[in-house]
Amino acid sequence: AMRGLTSAIRKRPADYYPHLVAAILTHEAKKKGTLVWLNRAMYLFPTSGKVHWVAARVFRRARNRTQALAEYRLAMRYTPGHPKNEVLREALSLCAKADDVVHLLSRTPDRLSTAIRELGKKGRRVVAADVAFLAMERWPDDEAIVRPGVAALIAAKRFDEASSSAKRFLAKKPGPVAIIAWAIAASAN
Repeated sequence: AMRGLTSAIRKRPADYYPHLVAAILTHEAKKKGTLVWLNRAMYLFPTSGKVHWVAARVFRRARNRTQALAEYRLAMRYTPGHPKNEVLREALSLCAKADDVVHLLSRTPDRLSTAIRELGKKGRRVVAADVAFLAMERWPDDEAIVRPGVAALIAAKRFDEASSSAKRFLAKKPGPVAIIAWAIAASAN
C-alpha cells in the first residue's frame, strides 16, 4: 500500500490526500513517521477537517491531551456538516472538566449547546451542568444555550442556579414556555 502511495505522491506532489492516507496507515500500524506524513498533509491543506481529525487521534493515542484537544477544535472548525458531531463526541470524551469543553468550543454557542446535551446523555451530569453554567454566564440571552443549560442544571439538582438562570433570561426575553416551566420547577425544589 505504501508503494502505491509514494508513486501517487511522485505523480501529484501537491495532493494532500496520499500524505494523509500514509499518515493513517503508519498510525494504524504503530510505525514511526506518522507525524511527518501528517505535517506534509497539513502543509498542503491546512484547512482540512479530516487532517486535523486524524492529527487529534494521533495525539490522543500518544496521550498528548492538550494537543489532541487543539486538533479537535480545528477539526470542528474545518469540518462541514454532520461529521462535526462525530468529532465533537470524540473531543468531549477527552474533556475532564467544564473548562476543557468551554475552551474547546468557546466561540460557538451552538456547539456548546450540543455539548451540554451530549454530556447529559452520557451521564456526565456534573460536567454538563458546569458547562451550562459557564456558557449561560457568557451568553445569558441565547435561548439555544439557556434551554439545555437550565435542563442540565436541573438534572444535576442545582435548582437555585437553574431558577436564577431561567429568570434572568425571562426578564430580558419573556415567553418561551419550556424555560418558564423549568423556572417554576426549579423554584419549587
